[in-house]
Amino acid sequence: MTRSISSTVQKQLFAISKGLCQNPDCREKVIIEGTKAIFNIGEMAHIKGHSSSGPRGDNKNESDNSFENLIVLCPNCHAKIDSNPEDYPEELLKQWKQILSDNYSGIQTIQDAWDEVINSTKKQIKPSLVLNGRKEYITELISVLELDGKKIEVKSDSLLESYLFTFAVLLGSQKNRNIVAKVANNQEEFELLSNSSDKITIIPNKGFIPSNIGRAIANGNNVILFSGKKSLHKSIHFDKSIELLPMNRFDRIDGLKEVLGDEQIAEKVYNETKGYLFPILRHKALEFNESLRPEWLDKTDKKVLTTIFLISEWEEGTDEELIKYLSDREYIEFKEDLEVLAKSDDSPIRKISNVWQIISKSDLWVFVQDEITESVLKNFKTVCTYALSDLDPRVDLPVKDRWWANIITNKRPEFSSRSKRGLSDSLVLLSIIDNDNVKNIIGQIVNDILKSEKNISKLLNSIDSNIENIAEACPSIFLYFIDNNIDDLQGVFEGGDLVMGGGGSYCQLLWALERLSWNKEYIYKVIDILCKLVQRYDSQIADNNVNRPLGTLKEIFVLWKNNTILSVGERLKVLEKLSNKYEKLVFDLLVKLFNQTNSFGVAKPNYQLWSKDVKNNITHGEHNIYIKGIILLMIELFEKNIEERVEDIVNNFTKFPKKEFNKVISILEGINFSSFQNKEILLKVVSEIEEKLHFFKIYQHESILTHYNEAESKLIKLHGLLLSGNELISNIGLFDEDRKIIVSRLSEYKGEKGHWDEERKIADREREKKIKDIYKKYRFEGIIKLVKELKYNHLIVSAIIESGLKKKIQEDIFLLLAHKNKKLVYFAMNFIYQLDYKGDEFINKKIKILNNFEQKLKINFLSGLKLRTSTLKLIKKQSLEEQKLFWEGLGQLNNYYFLDEDGYDEINYFLGELNKYGFTHIAFNEIGMLEHKKQMDNIDNKLILEILDNLVDFINNKRGHVHSLKYTFENILSYLYGQIDKGFLPKKAILQIEYRYVKILDEPKILNEELSSNPDFYVEMICNICKTKHRNKEEVIKDKKAVASVSYEVLRKFTMIPGYRNGKINYKELESWIDRVLRLLEEKDRYEIGCQKVGELLINCGEGKDGIWPVEEVRYILEKYENDEIETGFCIGKSNSRGVTTRRIYDGGKKEKTLAEGFYRDAEKIRLDYPRTSGVLRNLGDNYTRDAKWEDDRVKLE
Repeated sequence: MTRSISSTVQKQLFAISKGLCQNPDCREKVIIEGTKAIFNIGEMAHIKGHSSSGPRGDNKNESDNSFENLIVLCPNCHAKIDSNPEDYPEELLKQWKQILSDNYSGIQTIQDAWDEVINSTKKQIKPSLVLNGRKEYITELISVLELDGKKIEVKSDSLLESYLFTFAVLLGSQKNRNIVAKVANNQEEFELLSNSSDKITIIPNKGFIPSNIGRAIANGNNVILFSGKKSLHKSIHFDKSIELLPMNRFDRIDGLKEVLGDEQIAEKVYNETKGYLFPILRHKALEFNESLRPEWLDKTDKKVLTTIFLISEWEEGTDEELIKYLSDREYIEFKEDLEVLAKSDDSPIRKISNVWQIISKSDLWVFVQDEITESVLKNFKTVCTYALSDLDPRVDLPVKDRWWANIITNKRPEFSSRSKRGLSDSLVLLSIIDNDNVKNIIGQIVNDILKSEKNISKLLNSIDSNIENIAEACPSIFLYFIDNNIDDLQGVFEGGDLVMGGGGSYCQLLWALERLSWNKEYIYKVIDILCKLVQRYDSQIADNNVNRPLGTLKEIFVLWKNNTILSVGERLKVLEKLSNKYEKLVFDLLVKLFNQTNSFGVAKPNYQLWSKDVKNNITHGEHNIYIKGIILLMIELFEKNIEERVEDIVNNFTKFPKKEFNKVISILEGINFSSFQNKEILLKVVSEIEEKLHFFKIYQHESILTHYNEAESKLIKLHGLLLSGNELISNIGLFDEDRKIIVSRLSEYKGEKGHWDEERKIADREREKKIKDIYKKYRFEGIIKLVKELKYNHLIVSAIIESGLKKKIQEDIFLLLAHKNKKLVYFAMNFIYQLDYKGDEFINKKIKILNNFEQKLKINFLSGLKLRTSTLKLIKKQSLEEQKLFWEGLGQLNNYYFLDEDGYDEINYFLGELNKYGFTHIAFNEIGMLEHKKQMDNIDNKLILEILDNLVDFINNKRGHVHSLKYTFENILSYLYGQIDKGFLPKKAILQIEYRYVKILDEPKILNEELSSNPDFYVEMICNICKTKHRNKEEVIKDKKAVASVSYEVLRKFTMIPGYRNGKINYKELESWIDRVLRLLEEKDRYEIGCQKVGELLINCGEGKDGIWPVEEVRYILEKYENDEIETGFCIGKSNSRGVTTRRIYDGGKKEKTLAEGFYRDAEKIRLDYPRTSGVLRNLGDNYTRDAKWEDDRVKLE
């Protein structure tokens, strides 16, 4: 048992291996030439085991050291095959040795062919770029390659995609180790491989189509052929054809990320190439070389290429005139060349629906930039000016209607938005060419566009999304234009407060200015224009809209990042200079900057490299310098207008550094607040300081004070100074705030944050003490003076009662019920309410002598009492005039909206009077409260119906807001349904109520039952919303618009199929109902539209016994009537019932495809039994197939 191998065998082995590892997927050198010697690292491995116990060993084969049983491998491959003998059987090793024998020398391996492609870029692609998300295709290809003698086609939109996918599968899959594959570059190599009986997979290189494929198949070899957009092998019958669908966006980006190492760059490459493989390989991010020059480049008229580049995308039927003038050719002639180009492999153009679109502008630019001649520029100038000056007639509509202009008007611009976008993009791209003549032409184009219309707002609103490109193409002309027309931009900022959009193009104008702000030459002018826009138009934009002139200034000057080309020092100098011209604006900006917590960034230029070298974040040191400069400028501007700016400073100064904080304290201590025109400022300042001290005490470890604890004592001192001689201010803050810890009692607070009860007790004690002090010092007049200044009176009333002052001043307060001052009256009424709530004897005494009071005092006294049975009885005893005054005045205080439980004996009187005197909404809410408590039994049903009926008029006349209308109404209605079931109410009593409230009901139960049983009523609803076919038969309907609106909702919510009960449909009832409806529709001249409504109703059924929708009874109807209009309505209803759909942004029509497949499948199953219904289901499948295509096209065109 010797391992000795003869020198002759060794020489033969290394000769045939040509100094390479004989694993076809390795091919590493094993003979290495050094500077002074040649090294042999090759190892001779046994194909059949050297011993019975070794890898691939058996007893018959011990010590077989023959040439036939040996193979040369590198050390790694030798170790791998012996460690995993089951994965590397004898047959596979023999194939390896045979592949690299003299017969196959010079023939490419899969690795060679793959490397040939990936070496065309410095950043080499990985297999994941063509394999991600294609597991099913990979399995399919591997499975067929494990068979023998198969013809296989791999096809996709790109020949290169098919080619690289196949190589990546063979190189990367763990299942392909028994598959030996070789690449044939010509017929000679193909025939050599075909003659082999080694059962190899032969792959003709891309562009080479072999002949005599049959011989290869007959010898048990597999052959893989490739196709791109057009099939290259129409005459060949393949055993397997694998068609690769375009790779999912996210899978391709993941593959690019693996190559580029940066997700943002990967996404940018995808967006600029639309995911097409050739443009990706030629993208500058991968650093391609000349070997990827496209074949179509030398076969296509250069005028065609420059034309499609300059316009980039266009719509057939809309933009053909632009193509004509750009190309100097008739469109029909141009299109012929275009279609040839589109069919070529690696085409730069594609057509989706009626839209032509270049695939990668950056890719095509590489090949056409030298073809942009003077004549091409001349044509471009004409076309670009003409298209971008095209006014949009939709901007003439009222602002609120523009968002749905495509629905309400047929007027359209002359050219599509796509062609305009493409032209404006080319305008920018051409502007970066370093050629004075080109720059002059670009400037002329921009100038001509901006001067093409005197109505500046109409022009800019028509240009819309192209404003940014026009600005970037020629900043100087654009900025001059905007600056000189600031006062004429009203229409651009119009509609900035609309939720639905549809306003002017102010966002695009702001984003255009943001792009230009990255250039130091223009940023100062940009900032000046933005300041003018703030002053002129910022107030027109909704507060929650971040796209506003002041918002752009905030982003440019944001504190913690670089959204500008300016350094921190330059920003501070600009702000200081601006403050001389726009003092108030700059102060407001500084306050907002100081409190800004997020940043949405600033729009960057598309092609200009102005922002390229700007680092995103500023350093910690720069940030500190910037913050301090902002604070110092803020304080400087504060001192210039203290009265106007003191509130903002007080709101923020506790976050200032110590030195600046102390400076503000000094300024505040020296302010003479009595000299201010606005007397409320002192109160606001004091309140804010109290608020800060309040939170400082509670949240000590989370203090908003950013420095030393001495700040607290300084604030307390300032607080005392501000209140010195302003006792009224102190008292107002005390009695208008509910839970705030009183500054003078801070030392009493011992609790932790959130202990509101302790705070309240401290505050209550302080109020009781203060009210006694006021009374002692100023008597009742002092209390009156304080009440007049307060916003709320409940705290002072409570303090009076709890302090022991009640008995001393209750008569004085009682007399205030007749006072002219409403604040004092409400104060007195609140006092009466709280005493009555506590059961105070003072109230009982006044009730006994009620008739002695003059009328106003009596009515206000009654209004102050708690609403209970005794109070209501007392009211009923008064004269009719006094009762009327009481009920008309009800609701002055929130306390009196609801009846106390001990007043339920008089509930019908209470509700009836509320309804009678115009407080229907209070009556409605009261009923809702009672229903919630399940205490409705004493209420008259007729009164409930009357209140509900009146409430509709109350709402329609906008006399007040009804809280939780829908929820409360449905609860009350549920109670009334129960009354019907018990026999206490007829159904028709609810029918009118449901009709009037149908807009807020999800399912009007009685209405649906009536419609389902009464075809005449159903047809009446149709007549209310649909015009007659022949106008001369039109009926006169009072309040037609309102009636139509309600009737539409009635029909929309009618989902109960006639004859349906207990989970089944009675076919005879349904048939009878439809027969009657169709006859009435014919009589009313609304047959066609009415039949469609019947079809829409029929969709509200379930599945049949066979699990297929619709149920059999509805199928019988469709089969019997064979009515095209019913079937149309059926399809419309089913599509509309789907409602609004949501999907991931790049999902396309996946959901629609799934629905279409389901309808097609069901249609086929019932085709013989229900042919008409089957046709309807097929129509639904067709509809969803169209929708899926539309969604797919939308994604592709983005």
